[in-house]
Amino acid sequence: MMFQRIKYIDKVILGLILFLVGMGIIAITSATRANITGDYSYVIKQGLWFGIGFVAMLFIIVYDFSQFDENFRMFGAIVLYFLNAALLVFVLFIGTTAKGAERWIEIVGFRFQPSEFAKVIMIFCIAVFLSKSAEHINKIWVLAINVVVLAIPMVLIIMQPSLSTSLVFIAIFVAQVFVAKINYKYIIFGVVVIFILLLGLRLDAKQADPIFLREYQAKRILALFEPDKYQKEEAYQTRKSVEAIGSGKLAGKGIYKGNLNKAEYLPEPHTDFVFSIIAEESGFLMCALIVIIYAVLIYRIVDVALRVSDKFKKYLVVGVASMIAFQAFVNIGVVSGMLPSTGMPLPFISYGGSSMITNMIAIGMVLNLDTSSKNRYMLI
Repeated sequence: MMFQRIKYIDKVILGLILFLVGMGIIAITSATRANITGDYSYVIKQGLWFGIGFVAMLFIIVYDFSQFDENFRMFGAIVLYFLNAALLVFVLFIGTTAKGAERWIEIVGFRFQPSEFAKVIMIFCIAVFLSKSAEHINKIWVLAINVVVLAIPMVLIIMQPSLSTSLVFIAIFVAQVFVAKINYKYIIFGVVVIFILLLGLRLDAKQADPIFLREYQAKRILALFEPDKYQKEEAYQTRKSVEAIGSGKLAGKGIYKGNLNKAEYLPEPHTDFVFSIIAEESGFLMCALIVIIYAVLIYRIVDVALRVSDKFKKYLVVGVASMIAFQAFVNIGVVSGMLPSTGMPLPFISYGGSSMITNMIAIGMVLNLDTSSKNRYMLI
């Protein structure tokens, strides 16, 4: 009986996800030069991770969570929150180092990023905590408690270091408290604080010995404003990415015919710079289509949030929408040279198991709350 719920999910959302994943598989094949070397290991792994994520998504969709009352939901959020914090502390001490950051835990040959799973955990936890305090959200002490709840895992992730992932947390939190009808004076205050922080980071980056930023982070920020000075260092990837995007023109050079595929201009383009592969080989039209697909996907997710009355469900769905929107915006902004280089994956397209599974779980939560069948199934 419970598997009958699958036919009530938003099939448009599911179709959009499948398209993005399919484009990602094609781009990863080109980015890893699998068509040239015959080594399809990355492609196979990405397909495997999508399969795992798809099964997890289906489980979340069909499972009836309505049996769990509000108190059990709060208990689950507290357990998940402290488990999440423990994993983030754990990775600081014995995590596997990759690209200069301790972000990985390896168990029996399987590596995963706690910071990626922390995104969906925090979406759930913040939604639970906000739903309990929404009526008093504009009281300073209530807002302060929620900020502290957010800050603890953020600080642990920054210490890895992974500044870009911590920014996703801010995007999620801002979207959720906005829907919770936070007073505009706090929004204005937050905008001013963020502007001051960005200005401070810009000034700190220009120092010979930055106080808050690591050396590579400072260079990435400076490279955005002085690309010629850093064209052989931090700006190299972005410069080559912009060249690839521009060379693709309207319709692209053709699948597997791009220079990034042939000459390996970019290190590991299958992760953060996979959009450059798509732009060079499929052109502006495909890039525009992908941007439109993200916009439609986010619209459909937000539409689910608009149709649910329960505050927790509304905050949860909005959190998922903001996570996907922010990551897509930042990734495309980076590869097109509009933002400093970060390690932000492109949702459902970039190579990466932790990212793929996390995003599929997030979509599972949204589809679980799909109300297209007149609220016949309101599961979580």
